[in-house]
Amino acid sequence: MAHKAQPAAGLGKSAVTGCRLYLLFDSSNPFKSGLMLTLRKSRNRRAAIGVAVLPGIFAAVLLWTAAPALAARGDIPDVRENLFGNQNELIRRAQDSLQRMRIYRGPIDGRKSKRLTDAIKIYQRSIGREATGEITKDLVDNMGTQNKVGSMLGRLQDVRKAKIDAARKALLGGDATKGFIDEKAKREVADPTRDASACFQDPSERCLLHEAVESAKSVFKLELRDWAYGEILVTQAKAGLLAEAVSTVRRIGDARLIIVALRDIARAQARAGRIEESLETTKIIPTVFKRLEALISVAEIQQEKNDNEGARKTARQAIQIAAGLERPLQQVTVLTQMAVILARAGDVTGSNAAIGSAEQIIKGEDGAPAMGEIERGAAQRHLASAYAQIGSPDQALQLLENMSGDYDRVAVLMSVARAQANSGETDAALDTAGRIDTDRYQAVMIGKIAAEIARQGETDKAFALIRYALSKTENIDLPYAKSYATGQIVLSLIDINEKLKDGAFKRTIETAERIENDRLRAYALWSIARAQSRQGFEADSRDTAALARRATDKIGSSLSRVWMLSDIAAETMRAGNKKQARRSFDHALSIAKTIDNGWGRARALARLASALHEIQ
Repeated sequence: MAHKAQPAAGLGKSAVTGCRLYLLFDSSNPFKSGLMLTLRKSRNRRAAIGVAVLPGIFAAVLLWTAAPALAARGDIPDVRENLFGNQNELIRRAQDSLQRMRIYRGPIDGRKSKRLTDAIKIYQRSIGREATGEITKDLVDNMGTQNKVGSMLGRLQDVRKAKIDAARKALLGGDATKGFIDEKAKREVADPTRDASACFQDPSERCLLHEAVESAKSVFKLELRDWAYGEILVTQAKAGLLAEAVSTVRRIGDARLIIVALRDIARAQARAGRIEESLETTKIIPTVFKRLEALISVAEIQQEKNDNEGARKTARQAIQIAAGLERPLQQVTVLTQMAVILARAGDVTGSNAAIGSAEQIIKGEDGAPAMGEIERGAAQRHLASAYAQIGSPDQALQLLENMSGDYDRVAVLMSVARAQANSGETDAALDTAGRIDTDRYQAVMIGKIAAEIARQGETDKAFALIRYALSKTENIDLPYAKSYATGQIVLSLIDINEKLKDGAFKRTIETAERIENDRLRAYALWSIARAQSRQGFEADSRDTAALARRATDKIGSSLSRVWMLSDIAAETMRAGNKKQARRSFDHALSIAKTIDNGWGRARALARLASALHEIQ
């Protein structure tokens, strides 16, 4: 029997103009029955789509003769594209993303396959999702984000490799530095038979550093191993163990860090008073800016030791070398720092010339390349800081008019307020501090100004300012920032107490115990104990030291405890109390013995060796 089309009961005309729904029934073959939708555009053009609705019946699409004409005119959408287009596009995107990640190696054809499903499951597991193998828009969008991040990291990796290659080439290009590229030294492994117990019983700088090196050799991750080596070699250079420091440099895998290590060796030699050795080391540093950083440190140390002639000579050398720098911000950084050194060393003319050159670079005069907004802000910050330090705070404040960055403005205001306070202009310093709109920085600066006011004999005003500064800390949301600001105020209170010489540290201790961060609280209490000892209040000092030890024991990281106690030992020794310094060192040593992590152990022992150098 032929197909007979009848209007579907209860349906009649569709809401779509020109469309009618029909029920198709074939008595000879019920499986061919279904619904037919007729779309009438004109008398002679129509299209019908029939979809089977009975369970188990195959779906069929019937396009009448006019359908191609309609589709060509765009009058109706392609049915397959409507039903499957978006899904196919998602599949193609998934295939493309997974192929970029090297998880999927099949074709990018918009079709599902077992290979694609397996790849999706691998990706889902990698991001912590249930491995269903299903493709969703959310999942495919996630893949796209991961690809963008991966591409960015890939570009960063390419830049990193290029910089390492350039550093390696620079080292190999110098007769004095090509020996630092030593592949054999980089592959050294720790001696498993060594016994460090004798060193812990009777420590010396040499044995502590030897054990630090062996511990660093056991660190698997290259970046962390190089980090540890960098800290070890600084202490080796500080202790005069130059041959050992050179051996440690050869073990560093990243050529860039070798150059940094040479700079740090020069700095350590200068701090140890071996200026000539330091200057010789600077000569072999192959990159100009790292060499200049070392020279800046040498000049600062010379000036601090009242070797003004040497400081002037080193500063002029640095200025001359800085002329060859390509980046204008680096030039400004060197010029402003050297301007301060020259002014303090008595060369006002040279200082003014350096400042003037820096200003010309910032303005882009005399052919200087233009700087971006961020670089210009940093350059102006360096210039303003230099003006403040050489006694021209008004010129520093004038630069604020051209600064838009909050960080740059705060840094300048801090520099100016500090310089004004140090010169005794406390009222002007308070006015400047009042312009700082960040509570933590304003609180710290007010505390420092209060200490200077106490030195001038205005004790009541100083304590009133301390109370105000502490009230500002209550508005600080970040816990560490709040602890840091409170800790800095404690240091200002210590200065005030020492000027009064009455041993009244109760208020200072109470303030210190308000510090939430364990490490900062311990450091503040140790500082109070030292101040009490300096004034001769030994019993009070012991009581405060007991509080400090309890705070130290609460610090979660063993390395942090060793680091802080080593700092306390060195500072106590510089204050003249060798016995107390040794107690702090021994406490740190007992903790270091328990560290079994190679990276932490290496860094802890290097820091202990540095403290021991100062104690001895």
